[in-house]
Amino acid sequence: MTLWECLGCGCRYAAGAPRCPECPETAHREVEVPNITSAGVFYEPGKEPPGWAPEPDPEPEADPEAPAEPEPPADPVISPPRRVPPPAAR
Repeated sequence: MTLWECLGCGCRYAAGAPRCPECPETAHREVEVPNITSAGVFYEPGKEPPGWAPEPDPEPEADPEAPAEPEPPADPVISPPRRVPPPAAR
């Protein structure tokens, strides 16, 4: 993904904007930033920064034949509060 970085204040903003949203500067440079999804972080092909390597694949899911973890105990039954009679009149 490409963003523009303002040469006046350093603010990064959407490519194609008429000017920097933080200052009146129109001079900018293109900056490549990673795409972040639920699958992980990645750059567009051919636009990776030097030395960048994709994250390794996540660990495989648990073995389906492994014994299941025991279920937590059920919530205890909570009785309604007892009604306390008012104090006797004297």
